[in-house]
Amino acid sequence: DLAYSATPDLLLYGSYARGFRQGGIKFASVGFETWGPESMDTFEVGAKTSFRGTISGFFNISAFYNKLSDMQILAQLIPTQASTLAGISAASAILNAGKARSYGLEVDSSLLFFDRLRLSVGYTYLDTKVIKVASGAELAAQLAGTPFGSANPQVAKNTGFLDTPKHKLSITHGKTE
Repeated sequence: DLAYSATPDLLLYGSYARGFRQGGIKFASVGFETWGPESMDTFEVGAKTSFRGTISGFFNISAFYNKLSDMQILAQLIPTQASTLAGISAASAILNAGKARSYGLEVDSSLLFFDRLRLSVGYTYLDTKVIKVASGAELAAQLAGTPFGSANPQVAKNTGFLDTPKHKLSITHGKTE
């Protein structure tokens, strides 16, 4: 992290962090009982300001970029014909089989009028994209030695993250005591 206080009421900053989501174990899919961790590199720059007077408050803004590696992807595993005849059915497994990125902007502000009335506004813009999903050949290599002949990842390249809104706006107000 780097931070610089340009004035007592203005902080400029930049940061880098690496985070991990742990791997796991699931005994339901022969040959795919475990999966490894995924990692995310996060880059952020921003400014935090505050002001006082008849109207006091703060205004914060940040921009960020996230790079996700070894993405944990749910995949449907399809057994080979011989495995199906032996009684093995389709299964699902988590595979480390993708890469993704997200970037965006966050704005957060609050104003206090006459020491009694507070108005707060927050806005987020978020753009997400799966940039790589393992190819059929890469998945086939992972299937070697298992009863499964193919894997169908439940995400596709060049799609956004599920259930992730591109825009979010929140506005609140209230009296202070």
